[in-house]
Amino acid sequence: MADWDALLTLLRNITAALEELTGIEQAKTQAVVHGNREAVEQCMKKEQTMSLKLRGFDKKRDVLLQKLNMSGVPLKNIMDHCPDGAEEETREVSGALRRQYAIFQSASQVAQDALECNLHIIEKILEQANGGVPVQQNPRGSTNFTA
Repeated sequence: MADWDALLTLLRNITAALEELTGIEQAKTQAVVHGNREAVEQCMKKEQTMSLKLRGFDKKRDVLLQKLNMSGVPLKNIMDHCPDGAEEETREVSGALRRQYAIFQSASQVAQDALECNLHIIEKILEQANGGVPVQQNPRGSTNFTA
């Protein structure tokens, strides 16, 4: 039961990290909307830090799932492996994580859309400034502003 409790604690920590990451995505969207490049860069640095934190959580999760003989079991099937007496807590914790992940995905998509929209506007401005010559794209698909 100690490993199960550790798994639930880890899932709570992942939920909290996703909540924090959601806030960063929302702040990034606001920074993009207001044209605050420095704030966008700060948000991106925070995202990188959170990404490393989530990778660490993922490794811990893999270890715990292995200890519980649940390797490869997705979160949606966690209830199939829940020990007696832990059903309600497990349902709450896994449900909270799924909900927070959905919220994060929405916030992330909004931020990405805002960035892409602003990039398109910047490309059009540069094209006009360049006498109608389109801004060149490098092979990775990002814009080459030195064109």
